[in-house]
Amino acid sequence: FEPKIVAKHQTRFTGFDDKILSMYSRGMSTREIEARLLEMYGIEVSPALVSQVTEAVQEPDHRRELPATGSPPDTSRADS
Repeated sequence: FEPKIVAKHQTRFTGFDDKILSMYSRGMSTREIEARLLEMYGIEVSPALVSQVTEAVQEPDHRRELPATGSPPDTSRADS
């Protein structure tokens, strides 16, 4: 671990998000990541920070919205 100079009011630095995402992609929970960072680097991070990092890369949900009836739209063609 190389010490880094962090600017005033800066909460994250380049490359650190990648470490969090790597652990998250291996199936670690936010609390487990928090504990691992403290153990490995002596850095205390909040579960909220871990969540912010992981949520920033999650893809938006592109599902179609269902009509007000709650049924999927009728995609059959009458001219078949």
